[in-house]
Amino acid sequence: MNTGRRVFCTVSSDSVIEGTLVLLYSLTRQVPEASNCPVRVFYNRRISPLSQDNMRLITTVADNIDLIEATHERYFRGSLHDETHRAAFLTFEAFRQTGFAQVIYLDSDMLCIRDFSDCFESDSDFTAVRCRSHNGTMLNTGFFVLNNTLVSNDCFEQVLALVPSEMGHMVDQPAINRFLISNDYTVTELPRFYNYLYVGGHPEVPGDERYLSDLPKIRTLHWAGRIGRRVKPWEANAPNYPSLRRWKAEQKEVHERIGQHLENAGREGDLNE
Repeated sequence: MNTGRRVFCTVSSDSVIEGTLVLLYSLTRQVPEASNCPVRVFYNRRISPLSQDNMRLITTVADNIDLIEATHERYFRGSLHDETHRAAFLTFEAFRQTGFAQVIYLDSDMLCIRDFSDCFESDSDFTAVRCRSHNGTMLNTGFFVLNNTLVSNDCFEQVLALVPSEMGHMVDQPAINRFLISNDYTVTELPRFYNYLYVGGHPEVPGDERYLSDLPKIRTLHWAGRIGRRVKPWEANAPNYPSLRRWKAEQKEVHERIGQHLENAGREGDLNE
């Protein structure tokens, strides 16, 4: 396998900024590679906007984070049951991060609690965890690793072309799964611990019992689920389960880091005046 540089990616907007900050902070803390490689945060001013203040917050988490506005005319076409899900189109940007040996994508509603870099050793074209829902017929695309065989403008356009003009609640996941199957690409299915989908607070996961049992093996937590069914951890009505308390502790730490960073920057500005 090509052992060149890797890039880590996510999608953000003003509505998920707290999730993004926690993800990026936990990622750079738990995964050594993420501190030594580019980390790219995609947004779009129409479908996934980020204010200047939130852009500044993101870039204070670590020195290697880049904000990239992702644009493609297909992102704005077609119908969705819920327009807030349109930002999921930006997940496809992972496929056009050319020049890297691997692309690692994570959703902004995730928390890294252990190093998961052993999964980078996979020789498969695509590496991911099977989805909790849909009877496990699809791979969950909230966390995946692309080897460079799938990182090209051609693959990007092929995947994008598989999104129907009339979509339900899902955008990226059905298209990526269809793309992998139709082209017979090689896939490594990771154990559930790498993208842990059994976090309490979803109709399919009413409590944290399974999370507590699996905790010693879990690498990342994922508050997966569409708006209206899953309460995200930054929302005021998030259930006070052990998993949420873990996320809240990380949120407190990242805010302390950001506050210190901004305070130090202010002092430097005063000295330079």
